[in-house]
Amino acid sequence: MYKITKQLFLFALLAAFCLPAGANKDSKINLPRGTVEGYLDNGLHYIIMPNALPRHGIEMRLVMKVGSLQENDQQKGGAHFLEHMSFSGTKHFPQDAWVDYFERLGMKYGRDINAFTGFDRTIYWLSLPVADFGTQVMDSTLLAVRDILDGVSFEPQLVEQERGVIKEELRGYSTDDDFYNLKIGDGRYILRMPLGTEQDIETISRNQLLNYYHQWYLPQNACLVVVGNVDAQDMQKRIQATFSSIAKGQPTPLGKYPLTYKKGITLHEVKDTIGTSSKLEFIIPHEGVVGNTIASTALKEQYRLLISAISKRLAARGIRCDISDAWYLATQNHFSFSVEGKGKQELKEKMTQVLGAFADITKKGFGKEELADYVTEKVNRMKADTIGFQSGKWCDDFVDYIISGDRYVAWDEDMEKVKLLVSNTSSSQLQKLFKTILNEGKQSLLVAYQNNAGKTESFTESELQQLWQQGLKTRMPAYTYQRKEVEEKQHVDMPACLSATHPDASASIVSKRKYEDIGVSEYQLANGLRLVMRPTTDKDSTIYIAMHGRGGVGDLSKQEYPLLKDAVSYVDMGGLAHINTDQLTEVMQAEGLSVSVGIADYWHQVLASAPTDKAQELMNLVYEKITAPGKSYEDFKEVRDAEIERFGKETLLERLLKRDINRRLSRRVDSLVCNMPANSGVKIQKEDLNRLNLDSMTNYYTSLFANPQQTTLIVTGNIDEEQVLGTIVNTFARLKASAHMTRFEDKPSNMPKSPYKEAFENDVETQTVLNYIYSGNYKPGLRQSLMLKLMRDVMQNRLLSILREKMNIVYSPYADLYYAGVPQAKYNFWLEIALKNENRDKAIQALDGIIKELQTSRISEGELNKLKMSFLVTKRKSLSDDAPAEWKNILTTLLQNGESLEDFDNYSNCLKSITTEDIRKGFEEYVRPERVALLYKGNPF
Repeated sequence: MYKITKQLFLFALLAAFCLPAGANKDSKINLPRGTVEGYLDNGLHYIIMPNALPRHGIEMRLVMKVGSLQENDQQKGGAHFLEHMSFSGTKHFPQDAWVDYFERLGMKYGRDINAFTGFDRTIYWLSLPVADFGTQVMDSTLLAVRDILDGVSFEPQLVEQERGVIKEELRGYSTDDDFYNLKIGDGRYILRMPLGTEQDIETISRNQLLNYYHQWYLPQNACLVVVGNVDAQDMQKRIQATFSSIAKGQPTPLGKYPLTYKKGITLHEVKDTIGTSSKLEFIIPHEGVVGNTIASTALKEQYRLLISAISKRLAARGIRCDISDAWYLATQNHFSFSVEGKGKQELKEKMTQVLGAFADITKKGFGKEELADYVTEKVNRMKADTIGFQSGKWCDDFVDYIISGDRYVAWDEDMEKVKLLVSNTSSSQLQKLFKTILNEGKQSLLVAYQNNAGKTESFTESELQQLWQQGLKTRMPAYTYQRKEVEEKQHVDMPACLSATHPDASASIVSKRKYEDIGVSEYQLANGLRLVMRPTTDKDSTIYIAMHGRGGVGDLSKQEYPLLKDAVSYVDMGGLAHINTDQLTEVMQAEGLSVSVGIADYWHQVLASAPTDKAQELMNLVYEKITAPGKSYEDFKEVRDAEIERFGKETLLERLLKRDINRRLSRRVDSLVCNMPANSGVKIQKEDLNRLNLDSMTNYYTSLFANPQQTTLIVTGNIDEEQVLGTIVNTFARLKASAHMTRFEDKPSNMPKSPYKEAFENDVETQTVLNYIYSGNYKPGLRQSLMLKLMRDVMQNRLLSILREKMNIVYSPYADLYYAGVPQAKYNFWLEIALKNENRDKAIQALDGIIKELQTSRISEGELNKLKMSFLVTKRKSLSDDAPAEWKNILTTLLQNGESLEDFDNYSNCLKSITTEDIRKGFEEYVRPERVALLYKGNPF
């Protein structure tokens, strides 16, 4: 810490000279405007911030500044165990009433109600839907949160129940990092993993849980964060009224636990037989910087400037190396750099070049022009941009502030002071920072080696030590910075076909309708094109369009499929027929235009966007894209010839599929539930590639995209609807409908009618993973889709309440639903249950009982109403007035699933009309054991 402190002292001196006279020489970074921060007499810390995004909700976090590091040897796993117990009964919310209360508000456990335990923190979070209930829920919510601090019940029966649940959680847990044990060090962290071990959970007693709770869950170790649709002064009074009576307690020092590593080099090697190259990564742990003052924030930005400058220098020298410096844990950053190569010798040569370049920078630094350009680029990107920050994002920033002291720069005035310091960065300063990092590497150097070349290509720690030392002594050729000439922004002439306006075609609108509740307008043109518009209020003045039409590669015959399945990729290479490709690229970049096309199994689409004032240019661009694509015969031949050359050679994806059990299982599910069209089974022959023809592909492409029938154009964004409507209609009314154009029939998929069972191997020998697939056909429509979703959630509730809470044999059973309305009219429920081998038969029997009960007995009105409320809350949260992308996505989903705008406008009543008897009948009709597919990972049975 001494080195960082010394650097901050130097920054403070620099600030004294750089900042305006009379300014605080190293002031704290201000919290966001409107934030209220305070402490109660008992030590409870609170932060309240009004925020309008999203306008329907409040985000709340209880941040406990304690985690697994505070456990003693008898309490390992206790911090995480306690997190579970906080949801399993408290003084005012016994047993499952805590979660039940919030679910009755429409919140969902796991999404709106959740918690997390780390080494140095335990965080409980709630996403509250205040729009439906107003502020009257706040007192009950604050009481529920207060109960976590001093009212957890620890009922013996529930402790034992959660013990089984956590053990199942551990069986499915993975860090997903082959080098985690290398990076975590050799100190307290490796001995205090937040989840604990199965042995830890088995042996920890209820008394030890209580001891940890009473010692560490004190108001002095807690911070309550409330962000969203709140009155800060009112919330402050409510917090004081609810939390002030908590006893202060006798706090125990939290302790300081730095990450520690053994001296010298620590090597961890992983064998890799899938990739095509090996990877050698050096990691240097070093002290990070907490950015909470002007000077410390400037120093943090200076480190980022250093990493960027090093990366640019390596690239300029032609040295390929991935380099980063990021916070890892505690106060530590990991400065890492890696190279890839075919074998050990190539890796050594590449790493020697990297280390030589590093040494050259520490000795000679950066040239005047070079550094000036890097600093200018860096400073120009630094902005206090908080526009559009959601309340959840602010909560994440406040957690960093609470735990480590880091503050996000939210004030322009603060950012200007930081930028002033960064703009005065010298090469000698960056050299000192880099020397500091490399000197830490001489103390402890972590090496992660992903070996794809075999045993003979392994490294030893002594070899790596020699590589490190010799690399830093390598002399590099003199470097001369080549400054890029800054070109003045040239005026770009807009091609005539993009700037053109078109005659008034308003008479082509044959019908129009306004859906008031969802704010959507629908228009039908005489040529068959359907137009759907949803203006939004976001601050980003961008117009987004999504054009979707029926017809895709799944509709091709088996003879056409090999020749046309990749048509969109080949045609897209040609750009536009009426504009030179280079000119088109230049225009699109200069004017902020974007467009992409795609052909899926049964639909084709165009996605495009532009600044709102370029609406006409955007519409013209899309029109040209769908009616007059260019043809690049040269590029076509080059790509086709490359495909012919690669034919028959196994790809990386194919190797992954052979090795990856989950991918293989998913592909089997896809084949069973008709996720792959029938023609996709056609085996492509080499002669098919020779027969590919660009003209035929282009004709197929335009037959789809230029057909206005069975096509819908969706428009969202902060637009003037009336003005944009005229532009769209005048442009696309020119599309001609013809009786010769293909009209695609909507034929339901032929879903399986008999049971299926298949076993897959499992990497975990003691575990079985059951995957139940219930599939079939349904009649597309919003009400039917909502009923299927309600059935999914009912099954999820049963899996949790019976298999997890009652039987204690699983941790996170999962029920999901996939459905496709047009043209397939198909659905499938996917239930996944991971459990110990000895519990497999119990789970199979229990699931059979669950399905039978749901088919014969109605669920309760209370359960159904809770689920319905969660649907309403989810819809309101995701579809706010300032969410153009979300509106584009949901309108697309409605279109492709055969769900009408009229029903969506009447969503609440549509949902309300579904009864408990409808749900029971739904299980009779759609969850049929006689057609179930069981795919499982584990021992055959």
